[in-house]
Amino acid sequence: MNILLHGAVSGSNFGDCLFADIFYNSLRQSFPDDNIWFFDRQPFGISQYLRSSLDYRYIMSDDDYNKVDALVYISGGYLGEDKKSLKESLVRYKRYVQLGKKYISKKIPILIIGLEVGPIYYGFLRKGIRNIIDRSVVLTVRNKESYDYCVENLNIRKAIKTQDTAICVASMDIPQTTGKLDRLFEDAKKTLFLHVPFGAKDDEKYKNNILIPVVDFCKKHTEYSVIYGMDNEEKNTDLTFIEELFKSESIACRHYLYSSYWEMCSLLSRVDFIVTTKLHAGIIGAAYGRAVVSTPVHRFKTERFYHEIGYSDHSYSYHNLTPQIMDTLLEEKHDKKIILDKSVYDKSLSNLTILTDSLKKIRENIKA
Repeated sequence: MNILLHGAVSGSNFGDCLFADIFYNSLRQSFPDDNIWFFDRQPFGISQYLRSSLDYRYIMSDDDYNKVDALVYISGGYLGEDKKSLKESLVRYKRYVQLGKKYISKKIPILIIGLEVGPIYYGFLRKGIRNIIDRSVVLTVRNKESYDYCVENLNIRKAIKTQDTAICVASMDIPQTTGKLDRLFEDAKKTLFLHVPFGAKDDEKYKNNILIPVVDFCKKHTEYSVIYGMDNEEKNTDLTFIEELFKSESIACRHYLYSSYWEMCSLLSRVDFIVTTKLHAGIIGAAYGRAVVSTPVHRFKTERFYHEIGYSDHSYSYHNLTPQIMDTLLEEKHDKKIILDKSVYDKSLSNLTILTDSLKKIRENIKA
C-alpha cells in the first residue's frame, strides 16, 4: 500500500514538524511493509529541514503519485482562516484543495486526521474544503468549534471530535538530545521560557505589551531566570536586544537557539512557566503540566484549544493585549499549572488509532 501524507510540512516550524514526525513514524511502525510518502511538490511539499530530521530521502515520481492508495491530511494542516484575506485563501486552496481534488477524481480514499476546521470566509475555499471533507472516509477534528463548524456551516455530520495530536507527545519517549539544554538550566531555581515570535525586534507592540511586562515580572519574582528563543530554524534571528534588556535589569537569562522539535519538547517539559504567542509551545507545555500564558497572534485555533481543555483564562488575544492585562496574566498564572484530564490524552492518541484502523481496512479492500 502507498500512503501519501500531506500537511504544513514545507518549513521548519516546531508544531508542524512535530506532527509530521509523529504521523510518519507511527505509520512506519504500524505498516512496516508499506510505502509512507510525503507530498514533495514545491512550494507546499516537504522541506529539506524535515527531510533531514526524519532521514527521509525519497523523491516521488509522477508515476508514484498515480500509485497512491490513500491520501492522509495530517495534523498541522488548517482547513480554515484566521482572518479574511483573499491572498491567504488562495494559498490555502492551492496547498490543500488542489491535491484533494486530484484524488477525489481518482476515487482514492482520503483521511483527515486531527485538523482544525473553520472559519472559512471565501465561498470558493469553503466549497473546495467541504468537497474534500464530504468525500473523506474518516474525519477527526481537534475541538468542539471545528465539529460545530462542520455541522452548522458545511452540513457535514460525520466528524469525530478528538483532541490535538501533539498532546500525545507527553506519553512518548522523547528522543535523546544534546547537552545544550543542561547548560541552559545550570544554577536555575525556576525558569520562565519566553517564546519569541518572528519579527519581535521591530514590533513595538510586542516590546511594550509582552517583553517589558515579563522584565517587570522577573524583577519582582527573583526566583525566576529566563530562557528565551524561537521555534523555527529558518527564522532564527538576532535576539541580542532581549538579552541586553534583561541583563540591564540584572535578570539571569539564556538564549535557546532552536534546531530540533524534539529538543524543544524536552525544553518545554523542563521549564516552569511558558509565555508564548503561538499554539504548540503552549500545547506541549500544557501536556507536561506547566504553567502557560498564551497571547496568540492566530487567535481562533489557539483560543479554541484553551477553551477545549477548560483553561480559557490562560489565553488572551495578542491584538487586544495591553501592558496592564499582561501584568495581571503573568502574576495570576505563573504558579497555576495546567492539569489535563486523562480523557484529553486519550482523545489525542485516538487520532493515531483511528488512522491506523482506517488504513488497515483500506489495505484489506485493496487485497480483496
